[in-house]
Amino acid sequence: MTDYYLIRFHDSTILGPMSAPRILSHLLNGDISLEAEITGDLGPWITLSEVTNMEHHYPKIKTLIEQHHLYRNLPTKGLLHKLKGFLKTS
Repeated sequence: MTDYYLIRFHDSTILGPMSAPRILSHLLNGDISLEAEITGDLGPWITLSEVTNMEHHYPKIKTLIEQHHLYRNLPTKGLLHKLKGFLKTS
């Protein structure tokens, strides 16, 4: 049985239902960014870039994103902390 998911954008537009391969296709084409949110099977809305939450709630999608190296450009928590500190002093 195929799992289906919904994608929600910042403007509250919802796309779906879509299968995991279709979501991956949209991600690779740039139609969906990792800032969009996902839900499926009555699960919570999770931002695609939240790696830990994606692993817990939507491991199939997280695995597809990892296999295509789409998480590689996400800043690490330490880097974000340094950047916030820099911006406060600027």
